[in-house]
Amino acid sequence: MNCLSLSEKLHCPVTFFDEVPSTNDYLKETARTDTKECMLAIADRQTRGKGRLGKTFYSPAGAGIYMSYLFYPELEAKDGYLLTVSAAVAVVKALKTLYGVSAAIKWVNDIYVEGKKLCGILSESAVTDTGRLAYAVVGIGINIQKTAYPPEIRDIAVSLEEILGKSEIDRESLIAEIWRNFSFLLNTCSSQQIVKLYRESSFLIGKTVSVFHNNTPFDAVVTDIDDAAQLIVSDANGSVHALSSGEISIKIK
Repeated sequence: MNCLSLSEKLHCPVTFFDEVPSTNDYLKETARTDTKECMLAIADRQTRGKGRLGKTFYSPAGAGIYMSYLFYPELEAKDGYLLTVSAAVAVVKALKTLYGVSAAIKWVNDIYVEGKKLCGILSESAVTDTGRLAYAVVGIGINIQKTAYPPEIRDIAVSLEEILGKSEIDRESLIAEIWRNFSFLLNTCSSQQIVKLYRESSFLIGKTVSVFHNNTPFDAVVTDIDDAAQLIVSDANGSVHALSSGEISIKIK
């Protein structure tokens, strides 16, 4: 990984680790030093890669891109959903631009291709006393090479090399394209425009799903994603629910 070249392309420092517990955790600790400097951290392997709702993200050596971006957005805490939404759209656009791959978003933070998971996103932040984001860390993990996936993800995971039918993916170009897209979306587009792009890339609308909330599952049909990126579902009784991402997990029926 040519960190200097990548740093010049993205106009921020880039740090590469052969191994780190978690790129997200590393940058959250960095943010607490109050340097207020944006930074991209990339690892060849994570020993404690993080997923949403306390799950782990499988991050073996050489098999993926595991990266996190620390920055200081001018966002109120209530608009924090734009972090994951923008990152998801950025990945979808990068895959289309670089490889012609049509990827889709599984609400709220997974990128799928041909029915299998290629990428996961985890956004974390701190909030000031005035209700604004003190900093944000957006983590993205992408499967690049096929590997011996753990049993729990073996049937749903896919790598970019499998999708493209080739090896030797230019990781630097993919990383740069994703973060350029991300920066453009957050700095140039309105929240409504970003969510519109997110909604257009979702494959859940119209699908029947199982919703898990407080260990109580119920089946529902996804009808929309609203302007706050909440998933709108209708249950068997016809009741409509607006789901935020906090403690909700979704399984496709």
